[in-house]
Amino acid sequence: MTPVRLSCESTLAFDFGRRFVWPARLNGVGVWLYRWPTAPLSVVEVLSSTHLRKGLGLTDGASVTIEVEEAHIAPIGASALLGWVLLWLGRPALFYRSERYRRHARTTGIYLGVTQCRGEMTHMAFLRHLGGAFRRFAGRIATGYRDRSV
Repeated sequence: MTPVRLSCESTLAFDFGRRFVWPARLNGVGVWLYRWPTAPLSVVEVLSSTHLRKGLGLTDGASVTIEVEEAHIAPIGASALLGWVLLWLGRPALFYRSERYRRHARTTGIYLGVTQCRGEMTHMAFLRHLGGAFRRFAGRIATGYRDRSV
């Protein structure tokens, strides 16, 4: 999926502003796109009152077209696009398969501004996160541990 930042001005927010939906069309059927603030720009969840698999004859891995009105699209700057490429290009399944990757990519994504709602993260907070990740990684190497799940 191409990275898309949906406009925070045109969202319908709920759950005290922690979750967002936008109207869209999936293969011509009216749906809602759902995102949370730290969602990667290439991840959307589709909500529909219609059972889309049955109604559209979809199977696992089927290609779909999602249409969003231009008013609901926010610009992505060059630096955010570069950050998205570094974090996500070629790794879409890792977001769902690896909790460790998801945790570090979210934090890094917030820092680089490549999540749905660009968070405010200071350089020091990001460096603390990286330092902790490095210490855990070094500890695993020192003890001979290797994660075979990724």
